[in-house]
Amino acid sequence: MRSCPGTLVVSPGLRHPEACEPGPSGRCHGKKQTGRSWEPAAALSDGELQGPATSRGKGVPTLGDCGGRHAGAGPRGTGRGPGPPRPLRLQLSHSALRPLLPLGPLLSALLLLLLGTTRPAAGIAPELLYFMGNVTYPLNEQLSCCDTLGPLYDGISNDLRHWAETGISREALDLAVARYTTVGAQKGMTLAFYGGVAHVVDEVILDGLGHHINILLTYMLVMLDLQRQYGKQIPDCEFVIASSDRPLVLTAAQEAGKIPPLMRFCSSDYHADIQIPIFHFYTKKYTPRYLTPAKNLSDAYPWASRKPIVFGRFSKYYRHIHPLAPSTLKRGARNSTICKQESAFTVTCPVRAHFMEWAARKHPNVIDVRSGPRVSLSKHAAYKYLLHLDGQATSSRLEQLMPLRSLILKEESGYHSFYYHLLRPYEHYVPVWPAGSGPEDVLSAMAWAQEHDEEAERMAAAAQEVALTYLSKRARSCYWFRLLKEYAALQRFKPSPSGKPHVRTVEDYLLQVGRRHDRGKHLHKIEN
Repeated sequence: MRSCPGTLVVSPGLRHPEACEPGPSGRCHGKKQTGRSWEPAAALSDGELQGPATSRGKGVPTLGDCGGRHAGAGPRGTGRGPGPPRPLRLQLSHSALRPLLPLGPLLSALLLLLLGTTRPAAGIAPELLYFMGNVTYPLNEQLSCCDTLGPLYDGISNDLRHWAETGISREALDLAVARYTTVGAQKGMTLAFYGGVAHVVDEVILDGLGHHINILLTYMLVMLDLQRQYGKQIPDCEFVIASSDRPLVLTAAQEAGKIPPLMRFCSSDYHADIQIPIFHFYTKKYTPRYLTPAKNLSDAYPWASRKPIVFGRFSKYYRHIHPLAPSTLKRGARNSTICKQESAFTVTCPVRAHFMEWAARKHPNVIDVRSGPRVSLSKHAAYKYLLHLDGQATSSRLEQLMPLRSLILKEESGYHSFYYHLLRPYEHYVPVWPAGSGPEDVLSAMAWAQEHDEEAERMAAAAQEVALTYLSKRARSCYWFRLLKEYAALQRFKPSPSGKPHVRTVEDYLLQVGRRHDRGKHLHKIEN
């Protein structure tokens, strides 16, 4: 396990979140403002953020490690020892200036100018901090942290292999814009970094996108967070992000040397989509909600006490498959046909519904996999064997199951996400139901696990370790940074805002459009 002790930097002049939670207008909402500001921060223990003095004397628990191994540090603790000493880092608050304010407006203004205003040093508008928080890391510490996560980046070169010889041409990028963004009536957008500042390049037409509006705005907030953390360390680059549910760039259908570069949250061996973290990491606030409680859940549900049955709860999404991607095609129980070709480009398969019907009819005593009643994810930890079935394509459920330290029986759907190369069969999970097989695999997987209980427990712990090490917000930030650097190195043109009539900063877009479109209901808080 690699970890990076980190010094969290909080923008000067911002109130402690327990004292005041700024709303979209920049004013306080919901919580009473106490008037306290950030105190000077002494040498912090790993994973702790020094907050204002309170009656309980507690600071704010935060994630101080690069990979997130000790995400539970703070008042509750997770069995983590103290971190190494680090130099004192002072953070000045405006409260320190109050005794000097009577000295005169000119001197007061000069001091405020020198020591910081309520606008963060990185230049992010305070109104947007309501949605993305106000915490970052010193650049040198973050870059050192990223250097410890080498295995996380191994999938990037594989994703970018399609452009290794030809590079990414302007023509190829224009194809991606025309085919996969709202310019071509699709669910995607063109973004860029110019001089370390995130930009929206083309007009993003939000009308008619439904819940995909939130997905696109979420990725914009992520870009703004990268801007704040890395600034000009991010090379100039232009790229397309799409929010569609399944991979789009079928490799065999592309003209040689002109494969459009498209970033999406899943791909397959037959697609050229460049993998990025799924938006659910951010909207579901993955680090505090799933990683932070992991150790406590493991303690609350010891392995020996967990129920030895296969458990899962799923919505009945249909799988969407391209007929020319054979590794994603599915067969049902007893080799039955469960898929239906809807068009030349789409085959649909009721994978989850078929499994639920088969399990309820044939094996209700050992397989509890249904669409309801709902069971909270934390209570999934009461079961030894957790089934993962993908949804329309790759499902974000897998990364939610990994911290629970149960053995995962993972459907081999043929789809994969940006971190799947870190997972190895029979080291981190038991594979079930690949192409050409059926749901009966789950029975043999469960039988194997029951006969190899200690090995199954080790596999469950190994999967949890991958999540804690490589899937935290800080680690994902490193992934984005490395991806953008390697992507930019392949560009065969000079990215520039010149001649682009709709180009604007992401910050301006979120302020002027994101907060106002449909009364701002699609712009939500993301993981801080």
